[in-house]
Amino acid sequence: TNTYSGTTSITAGVVAVSNKDGLGATSAATTLTSGAALELSGTLTAFAEPLTLSGTGVGSNGALRVTSGTTTMSGAVTLGDATEIQIETGATLTSSSSISGAYNVTVESIGTSTLSGVIGTSTGTLTKTGTGQLTISGGSANTYTGATSISEGTLVVGKASALGTSAGGATVSAGATLQVGTYTVGDALTISGTGVSNAGAVNFSGDGTFSSTVALAGHSTIQVGGSSSATIQGAVSGAFNFTKSGSGMLTLSATNTYSGDTTIANSGGTLTVSGVLGSGSYSGAISLGSSSTLSIASASNQTLSGIISGTGQVSKSAAGTLTLSATNTYEGATTILNGTISISSDRNLGAVPASFTAAAISINGGTLSVSESLTLDTARGITLGTSDATLTVASGKTLTAASVIAGLSGADLTKSGTGTLVMSATNTYVGTTTVRKESSTLGTPRGSAGR
Repeated sequence: TNTYSGTTSITAGVVAVSNKDGLGATSAATTLTSGAALELSGTLTAFAEPLTLSGTGVGSNGALRVTSGTTTMSGAVTLGDATEIQIETGATLTSSSSISGAYNVTVESIGTSTLSGVIGTSTGTLTKTGTGQLTISGGSANTYTGATSISEGTLVVGKASALGTSAGGATVSAGATLQVGTYTVGDALTISGTGVSNAGAVNFSGDGTFSSTVALAGHSTIQVGGSSSATIQGAVSGAFNFTKSGSGMLTLSATNTYSGDTTIANSGGTLTVSGVLGSGSYSGAISLGSSSTLSIASASNQTLSGIISGTGQVSKSAAGTLTLSATNTYEGATTILNGTISISSDRNLGAVPASFTAAAISINGGTLSVSESLTLDTARGITLGTSDATLTVASGKTLTAASVIAGLSGADLTKSGTGTLVMSATNTYVGTTTVRKESSTLGTPRGSAGR
């Protein structure tokens, strides 16, 4: 335990410290010249020495290097030049130190590190390297305006301002992960890849929100874990594929322009589009993993002309028209809770069920509209909900509902449009049937209009 009160200067080589008072009293600071290094090891609690750091240290291993054990530090850190801080494998750094100085800082966290002090490096950038985890948290806002780069490992957002003022934006390189809990992050984001161990280039561990744009610089995955519900309020752009993974729900609420394919992974999760895909007309293929849902929850009109495949389901839950125009192969149900789904072929609704499926089509407050003459396959059952259902047939066209239409008391059916609706099955719905004034024909030559 050293007690000297003068300053300490490290101008070359390495000074190794394993005692919190190894650099003397904290009334004076320790200054490192570029090319020199301070190494901390062992269990250093309450290491409060003020430090002025410069450079990348000896052998580019960090001007400040935690080599082993657990270090807890609180002394102010001033950058005298661009600086690297390194946390080695198995080591832990927990720092409440403020970081100042208008220079770039790199945190190579191969081990585990937490920065909870204010990062106030003006226009300086923050770069996360190393395969370990860096958490940026604390009760006071970070004020740096430079860009944030996550090049390796995981950076955990532990406060809304973790990435600075949002002026500089943030980039997640392929193989790295930005993890976000229940925070709103305002940085414009550029992402690539599937993240650390396929955890996603962005991993939402809570009900987080990105309020700015997300640019896809490569094929990219965003994961929403557990029962979390995350939102991207800005437009998702780029000429690359987009994958949503995890069992939670991700909502895209802007006018998105990315042109690659879309995948909802085998996770039971939901991708909700409350804005639009492809500026309203999206031609990318959509793959629906096991138990997944594509929910179109926008009042704006949306056309999906790419093939929708997989075992998941499609849902329409807001005013506006969703037009399905491809020969789709998805095997899940089609649910209309509000607004309209418009089709021109039975196969727009996915693969024909191998056997009769009562709720292959479920309408509970919405409309199924047909623009061409077609027959709904006998295996594609229709179930009406108590918020009622509408079948609309375009002028001069005929919709033949060859499958059973079912529904409990209060599940009413309305026929609209001037085309013809033919109900050829023995239907079991018990609600009322209404043919609107503009309608042309309701035919039941071999079936019945409910009971």
